[in-house]
Amino acid sequence: MKNLKSNKKTEVTTMRTNKTQSYAMACIRELANQQGDFVQVSDIARKHGLPAAYCQKILLTLSRSGIVESMRGRGFTLARPAGDVTLETLVKALSLN
Repeated sequence: MKNLKSNKKTEVTTMRTNKTQSYAMACIRELANQQGDFVQVSDIARKHGLPAAYCQKILLTLSRSGIVESMRGRGFTLARPAGDVTLETLVKALSLN
């Protein structure tokens, strides 16, 4: 049997995320799924099994960064199209806090 070797180097990049970033991604996914409707923090937290207070803190940080919009009594919604929210954008916004 012939030994096949490739001269090409295959680079696999993995990115580890911390708890805050993972929670932020879950919140953003949920807001994106709601397609412009406002969503209560308690609903996001319950659906994804996350601490509501921590989700609230994350979403307020993302609100100050212009990624999500908040309205008292109604909850949160995305402030821009979901396709414009990248992991890099989230990481930068969360690191400003």
